[in-house]
Amino acid sequence: TLAYAYAVLTTVADSAASAGMESLGERAMALRNRIAYTGGDFYLDASERLGEEVSQLYSAVSSYPGRPSASQIAEQTRLTAEVGEVAREFEALLNDLKNTDTNRAITYPTKEAFLAADE
Repeated sequence: TLAYAYAVLTTVADSAASAGMESLGERAMALRNRIAYTGGDFYLDASERLGEEVSQLYSAVSSYPGRPSASQIAEQTRLTAEVGEVAREFEALLNDLKNTDTNRAITYPTKEAFLAADE
């Protein structure tokens, strides 16, 4: 899920500098900012990120009793591709983290633990 990726990317970005892995932290922050950006005073900036775009499309489709429009279907296709790209980059980042000598310095919850904590 995007929420799990966001939480893990935040942990990695925050922990990477102290572990001497600045470039990994920068990658994590850049990927996290594609999902949702909370810069400055921790308010969302004016531009939408992936999480907001998915939420907006879901709201538009679910609030109308008819079938989704052609433009909504096209937007769903675009967002599905972008979520897939973010997921692949997220997995690549986690694999890079696992293959480093300092991988024990940065810990994050498993997806199952993250989802269980939300119940």
